[in-house]
Amino acid sequence: MVSIAIDGPSGAGKSSLAKALAKDLGYVYVDTGAMYRSIGLYAVRAGVDPHDADAVAALLPKIRLDIRLLDGAQHIYLNGEDVSVDVSVTVDYGMPIQKVGRSAQENVRKSIESMTGLHVEKVDLHVVGVSFEKENEELQQSQKIALSLEAEEEQHALEEGKAAQETQAQEQERAENEPTDEPEAEAADEPTEEDAVQEEESSEQA
Repeated sequence: MVSIAIDGPSGAGKSSLAKALAKDLGYVYVDTGAMYRSIGLYAVRAGVDPHDADAVAALLPKIRLDIRLLDGAQHIYLNGEDVSVDVSVTVDYGMPIQKVGRSAQENVRKSIESMTGLHVEKVDLHVVGVSFEKENEELQQSQKIALSLEAEEEQHALEEGKAAQETQAQEQERAENEPTDEPEAEAADEPTEEDAVQEEESSEQA
């Protein structure tokens, strides 16, 4: 097993270099700074001065640290609790990213100091993803309206087709039940006895 440790002063780019090397070499990136901060957080919660090395060392048997990679981001767990800090920033279109970044870093730094009582020198800001929530909501709403209108048109077309079929059936039934205008042929009169006698006399005379 090969381990690579990178040391240097604060702000020298140790984390950036370590992440790039881990990616290129296929190694697991371990943020030891996050581990130290997690131990400091546990000490503060336990009411121990994080600057007292002996007191902090006495807490170590009670501390379990786990590092997990979730969605491409490293998370550190302190006794099963995710103590990583995730920040979601909503930015109006056209707002300078540099200004937003500096503001987010400062707000996160103050928040961590307020929660832990630790002194935070700096906060690294990494953009994990960008989403256009407002535009996505408007697009989804437009799609719902379009689908609703399409469904209404289909239903209307089905109702019209059904009504047309019913009308056609009624007209056909009415036509079959109506009497025709053609006169019925009259039955021929049957010959009487007088007609037979006259016919015989006419034959004799002839």
